[in-house]
Amino acid sequence: MMPVFPAGSTQAGHPAVSRHRVLWLAGLALLWTGVIMWRLVDLQIIRRDSLGLRARKQHERTIKIAALRGRIVDRHGRALAESLEVPSLYADPSAIPDPAAAAAQLAPLLGRKSAELLRELRPEKSFVWLAQKVSPATAKEVLALGIRGVGQIPESERFYPGGRLAASVLGYVGTEGNGLGGIESKYDEQIRGRSGSLLAVRDGVGVNVLQYLERPSSTGEDLALTLDTVIQYHAEAELERAMQETRSAWGSVVVLDPTTGAILAMASRPSFNPNAFADAPKGARRNLGVMEAYEPGSTFKVITAAAALERGLVRPEELIDCGHGQVIVAGQKIRDHKVFDLLTFADVMAESSNVGAIRVGLRIRPEEFHQTILAFGFGTPAGSGLPGDSPGRVWGPRKWSRVSQASMSIGQELRATPLQVLRAVAAIGNRGLLTQPHILAPGVAGPPIPRPVISTATAATLNLLLERVVAEGTGKRAALPGYTVAGKTGTAQKSNEHGYLDEHTASFAGYVPSRDPRLAIIVVLDSPHGPFHGGEIAAPVFARIALPALRWLRVPPQAEPGSQRVTRRAALPAPPEHAAPPLLRTAAGEPVIPDVSGASARTALTLLARAGLAARLEGTGTVVSQDPAAGGILPEGSVVRLLLSPEPAADDDEEPSAAAIPRRLAKQG
Repeated sequence: MMPVFPAGSTQAGHPAVSRHRVLWLAGLALLWTGVIMWRLVDLQIIRRDSLGLRARKQHERTIKIAALRGRIVDRHGRALAESLEVPSLYADPSAIPDPAAAAAQLAPLLGRKSAELLRELRPEKSFVWLAQKVSPATAKEVLALGIRGVGQIPESERFYPGGRLAASVLGYVGTEGNGLGGIESKYDEQIRGRSGSLLAVRDGVGVNVLQYLERPSSTGEDLALTLDTVIQYHAEAELERAMQETRSAWGSVVVLDPTTGAILAMASRPSFNPNAFADAPKGARRNLGVMEAYEPGSTFKVITAAAALERGLVRPEELIDCGHGQVIVAGQKIRDHKVFDLLTFADVMAESSNVGAIRVGLRIRPEEFHQTILAFGFGTPAGSGLPGDSPGRVWGPRKWSRVSQASMSIGQELRATPLQVLRAVAAIGNRGLLTQPHILAPGVAGPPIPRPVISTATAATLNLLLERVVAEGTGKRAALPGYTVAGKTGTAQKSNEHGYLDEHTASFAGYVPSRDPRLAIIVVLDSPHGPFHGGEIAAPVFARIALPALRWLRVPPQAEPGSQRVTRRAALPAPPEHAAPPLLRTAAGEPVIPDVSGASARTALTLLARAGLAARLEGTGTVVSQDPAAGGILPEGSVVRLLLSPEPAADDDEEPSAAAIPRRLAKQG
């Protein structure tokens, strides 16, 4: 049967229509295939990494594990700061099925408002802190609720067992675990350790199913300080008592080992509790012992006396005209705190006469006075290893006015920190050797080598004068039963750009036992109300700290109670003719190595220091060998290796006199 076609159509037109449709469908299929291929290329090649990262983010989370900071301990290993591992609570809001119900359950346990929590639990977020560093009991209660998307992370919390004890020295740690003050800040890189990370893998409904430790955290290094917790406690307690009694604006106490420079205690007021540092005003966190530069006043007369005695410009029994309580310098009248006429120089120091000190100070050439001030460590940071170590302020002679030298002779027109003043005074008790103050316990190399600033003869003379200050002068309240104390009082009238104020800074700096000192202590009280003289309010604080500290160190009394008596007519050694005992040197000025065989460690260090050489000690006791050998020549500052044996030496507790040093050196020919 033949097909019937509609009117107006032909059989020949049918193939053309079919081909058009086929081409159209083929093109559409090709386009669709191209789109699919492009999409596959885009997903599998072009955006493969970014999409894979997004997928991993949806199912994986890297959780930071904070490192435990290293411990900070005192010289005996007692903890001053340590870190504890505590739980912190977090939430993944995108995984919480009912945020409103979760907020209502969590709020009472966390001490927060449910509405506040609900605002944080927005579904588009993947991580929020619920509470950081909570108690283990709180963490247990929260996790017991079984809320999906809520978990805990171990974090580190800094803890200071002593609370305020040495707070200004130690500093504190911020919420992010970084040191923000004191030792914590200065040595943060060393203490803080390295954080770790934990990879948590979640399933399709947001439940953590696997956890991998990507990188373990490493605990920071421990740090050993020279502080003695017991001595620090007495310093803190007595400074607090003095602050309450005098209502001073600020106060500082520093305790040094005068032979090594080790800082045994350093207390400041106002203070703070580093366990709750945010509650304290910023000013309470300052370490005033190294940061606060003040006019030292009469304690600085020790430097004036040292400069004059060293150059033979005054004798202890020489009579000084104290001008009936006043002196005129460059047309300006300077008054004394009392009316004095004729005083021996020994009594000028004992009675702290300003006029007498000025008359002696003006005998010194300005350049030489300035050199002595710098030699004792003023004008440069003390190098204690503590942050904020201030250099103070010392002008050079070119900037001095016509009255500057007179003012500086009595401790005005310059500024120093309590540590700088104490370091200088301690050098007198250390036979003229200036130590390097330090807060970190020394390593294998031992403590820094002291350097001579005045001769032993000058130091011995000045030591007797400072004993008299306590025995008969302004420092009587610093006396201790059974021990001889040497020191100097200070009462500095404060000033500003408009002149002097009706405010004072009271201080006392001294050391004990004076002939073989174990402790050097300074007490500074600023702007006290009521009595304001250093001998009245600072000297007693020295005594109340020193006595229990000596007992703690088991330093036996040298004499019966009340033995701090130095007669005015006691024989005092004459000042030296030279600034230092002679030493053997080459024509080029290089030091000849002294013979220190058989000497104690202290004596050996002293002899080498005076020769301009350093030492590395190995062992304890007395020197049995040295390398290089005695008689050799080394550049100044070179190190001599000393091997010590426990066998006692005849001079183990005795410093060689100035006269003995040349004899020892003479052995080398």
